[in-house]
Amino acid sequence: MLDALGEAEVEARLMAAGFTLDPLLPAPFGAFQRQEIARWAEMVKLTGVTMEG
Repeated sequence: MLDALGEAEVEARLMAAGFTLDPLLPAPFGAFQRQEIARWAEMVKLTGVTMEG
C-alpha cells in the first residue's frame, strides 16, 4: 500500500479526489486508531447518539 502511495500518478489522482495523504506505518497507525476509537466512543457517550438499523 505504501509503495502505491509513493507513485506520482496515484498520489495525483488521490489529491485530485480531495484526499490528504499522510501514510502511517503499522505501529503508528494502530496507535492512531486506538486514539480515534477512544475519542469517538466518548463523543457517542456524551451525546447519547445511537445507530439506526
